Amino acid sequence: MNRNIDRMIKMSIAFVAAMLIAMLLKVPYSFTAGLYGLMFLDTTRKNFVIGGYKKIVGTFLGLVLAIVIFLIFGYDLWVFLLCCALYIPLTFLFKVQPAIIATLVAISQIQGNQNLYFAINSLYLMLIGLIVALLLSLYMPKDKKILEKISSMDSHMNNLVQKIANNDIVLFNQIMGELNALESTIKIELDNAYSQELENQLKYVEMRREQIWVLKRIQTILNGAADSVEKEVIQDLLKSPLITTLNT
Repeated sequence: MNRNIDRMIKMSIAFVAAMLIAMLLKVPYSFTAGLYGLMFLDTTRKNFVIGGYKKIVGTFLGLVLAIVIFLIFGYDLWVFLLCCALYIPLTFLFKVQPAIIATLVAISQIQGNQNLYFAINSLYLMLIGLIVALLLSLYMPKDKKILEKISSMDSHMNNLVQKIANNDIVLFNQIMGELNALESTIKIELDNAYSQELENQLKYVEMRREQIWVLKRIQTILNGAADSVEKEVIQDLLKSPLITTLNT
């Protein structure tokens, strides 16, 4: 399944499911559970764990700040605005910005009801959203075409070598773009589930990147060299079956 489609479906399910669960449990402001569900969703399992920790910290930071400020100054509008003005810079200081929107909604609920109970209510809502996002994160789509992409890269590399040998135009940027895209795909797979095969595939990408750098140097040297026996020998070597075999 396409990753964007998977994420779109999960976002819809997360919001609706978390909200419905909160409604069934009769937790006030059930729609906020949907916001927390969206907040905790992430692109990979690794990002879910790392990002989830930051979002929980950001939520607690905002709620504790709100409780302290409301206890000291009351629930007037200016107090709410002061709390928001202090909270946002703190999220940047502690690098927990993803929690801003849902937490500001929670703080507004405390101020609107003028009751600190709604800080606890927000924790219930956060827990519901977190659990829903966790369950959805158990499934992550796999790219089953990595081996095909590697095989295609092998073919591209061989064609690149032959073009250099024949003094044809070589589009290094194009193959580097494909290589970077392959690397990104492998890293996403690694973030979802570690395997030695994926680690080896990542090493393959690094090997190909180094080879491209060497081939760039060879092309530069050949283009700058005058026609000679030595140049023909190098070009013939690049065309040889041995080079083709080593390149795949």
